[in-house]
Amino acid sequence: MSRLVTFAGVQYTLPDINDVGWVEQVNAFFDSLAANAASLTGPTGPTGAAMNGWMIKTSAYNQVNRDQLLANTSGGAFTITLEPSPNAGDTVMFCDYAGTWPTNNLTIAANGNKIQSDADNLICNVTSTFTLVYTNSTIGWEVLATAGPTGPTGPANGPTGPTGPTGSSGGATGATGPTGAAGPALTVASSVSAAGSTQGTATSLTDNISIVTTCTAGQGVVIGANTAGGYWVVRNASGVDLLLYPPSGAQLEAAGTNNPLTVTSTDPIAIVMNTTTQGYNVA
Repeated sequence: MSRLVTFAGVQYTLPDINDVGWVEQVNAFFDSLAANAASLTGPTGPTGAAMNGWMIKTSAYNQVNRDQLLANTSGGAFTITLEPSPNAGDTVMFCDYAGTWPTNNLTIAANGNKIQSDADNLICNVTSTFTLVYTNSTIGWEVLATAGPTGPTGPANGPTGPTGPTGSSGGATGATGPTGAAGPALTVASSVSAAGSTQGTATSLTDNISIVTTCTAGQGVVIGANTAGGYWVVRNASGVDLLLYPPSGAQLEAAGTNNPLTVTSTDPIAIVMNTTTQGYNVA
């Protein structure tokens, strides 16, 4: 379900990954964040490597690090082969370009490594968008985001309405607008250890995407900066419930100021800081 977010006095609709045209909507959202970045003051974060531009693929392809792939299987099933010797933190994004994975499956070949601790190839037979981040030889490629469950069947179609009058011809095609600014680069931490039992002693996160691999009961991590518009994805791969604290003086969802959210080992969480004191989970 899409979510309405106010940032720098402007309202944005963050789309559901199953919405038509979600790529354009997400790009527009991050373009707006980049355009307003000059009005925000915060600590300078580490420079991350930018992802490659989105590419449409219709046949077999060998993936490289930082690829963003729109896999179009409308012409038939095919295979994308993952890189043979990935490094920790290598990242690739996949999207069902035409919504045809359920009928013409996309195969992601593990190429000698593992995907989610499994040595088998990944068969994509559900329309979805997700990210793979390479962790280590034991876990292999981690799946950070997937499509949610199928919703209930809606009501039957209503009766066909009357045909309306033919509209007048439109005007001339407008001029092409300028190219928008590039969105901010994302950084990845592929092996984070939780710590402490309070907001002040928890491990501080400095990367946009963090995979927590070590945690014991009661330990946690804390979002490192309360910058309005900040985007934080946390994947708990430790097998133990993880506490995610907001920046000092802020709250996440309606948990209360400085109180943590619990992140299980089954679902990732994605926090957008709507203001410097309020963050929301948009996963």
